[in-house]
Amino acid sequence: MPCATSDAMTAQQKPTLGQKWRGFVELCHRPKTKFDVKDRTRALILFAIVVKGLMELVRMVK
Repeated sequence: MPCATSDAMTAQQKPTLGQKWRGFVELCHRPKTKFDVKDRTRALILFAIVVKGLMELVRMVK
């Protein structure tokens, strides 16, 4: 016998792509734990290093 909550879930409209995107952005803006903050800091530092490296590469090729 199916659960009553599964019927209610199927009756709801599926989220649009815009709603999914807003939810993802909201999730990214609010870190849940200190490990999220550390991971995001590391990712930001890595991104900055990659950008700096690409800038140097473009300057050398130019």
